[in-house]
Amino acid sequence: MEIVTEVENHMFATDLLNREMALSNYHGVNTEIIACGPNAMLEKVAQIADERGIPCQVIMETLMACGVGSCKGCAIPKKSGGYFHLCQDGPALPADLVDWEKLKRPSVIVTEERRVPVEKINMGVVLVGQSGKQLILPSPIILESGCLDEGAVIDGPVDLTYVGAIKSKGLTLEPRAGNPPPRVCETPSGMLNSIGLENVGLTKFISEQLPLRKSLGVEVIVNFSGATVHEFVEMAVKLAEAGVRVMELNLSCPNTEKGGQMFAVSYGDTEEVVAAVHRAVSEAFLLVKLSPMAPNVVDIAQAAAYSGADALSLFNTYLGMKIDLVTRRPAIGNIYGGMSGPEVRPMALRMVHLVCQKVSISVVASTGITCGEDAAEYLIVGAQAVAVGAGIFSNPNAGPEIFHGLRKIVSDYGMSDIKELVGSLIL
Repeated sequence: MEIVTEVENHMFATDLLNREMALSNYHGVNTEIIACGPNAMLEKVAQIADERGIPCQVIMETLMACGVGSCKGCAIPKKSGGYFHLCQDGPALPADLVDWEKLKRPSVIVTEERRVPVEKINMGVVLVGQSGKQLILPSPIILESGCLDEGAVIDGPVDLTYVGAIKSKGLTLEPRAGNPPPRVCETPSGMLNSIGLENVGLTKFISEQLPLRKSLGVEVIVNFSGATVHEFVEMAVKLAEAGVRVMELNLSCPNTEKGGQMFAVSYGDTEEVVAAVHRAVSEAFLLVKLSPMAPNVVDIAQAAAYSGADALSLFNTYLGMKIDLVTRRPAIGNIYGGMSGPEVRPMALRMVHLVCQKVSISVVASTGITCGEDAAEYLIVGAQAVAVGAGIFSNPNAGPEIFHGLRKIVSDYGMSDIKELVGSLIL
């Protein structure tokens, strides 16, 4: 037996196989090649075996779900058409019967010598809005609304060095006490929350909290909600007068003039409120935060973009529910709560991809991001930046860690600028 590695021996297992085939005469000898490993290697082994007329069995590494042939998830294409099912027909399959062309998903990770040193990678991003407006950020990482207040940053261990911007907690015109407890509960891979927008109100925010946020040394994005179009406009004007240049409209709040329906689920309501705020504070950079609960998120996104949004924040939380089996009551005092965390990221990723294909303004993605890989997925489908929320609760310094992880991925692809990653999805 001989073991070779690419690093230590500067050769692949297939190089060893080729050498062995050249040194020995296997014709007429009862010989069979059995190989296991990644598909690219197995295809090369199959080719070597075919050229020499030697039978070959390949042990595939395709994921299996049920393991008994029920779900049909572990499909391997046949040259003759149809599929092998690895849990029943394998895991070893005749190499000459596998359709290797249909299995090809080549890696785009570059070799070490082609990688740009991480310290030379440009991680700055530019969110491009209406009429040439721009929001220039030194990093694509934004800290999400409601997860870190100014006190937690000033007095806590949070490092803002690699953060592009920080959002304020959701603000309303008047102070709000919030929803009855329990307000949060754990889910299998995330959490439910129903805080109810507890906040100090606009006046106190401007006089007490805004100066502290401005002192943090990063871009401040003020997130706010209104019960009516007039309230949204009144708040936007007062924030602009207080020197706020970047605002985020939270449209996942009920429109009391339309029977309590969320602004973000109605094309007309979204269009009306965004247009009104845009007219009132046309110099401000305006992000619009949408809900994944809308019947057609793409239509709502287009309505916001058409009406004056400079960028879209995708998304607010999904509505969910959990039962406390000890009390047989809802685990959340308000019955339903917003579900966030890695469990909902695949659904959000799909919708971000759909929206990015239909709007020309920038997109900030903000669901289930806990590491650089999560952030990279959103940028690859078209988002220009990401906002980190619930991930901060388990790791207050998630922002810098995500930044470094994302920068390494950019290097692994041989890129020198984070903007090269945006919209780079291969189909």
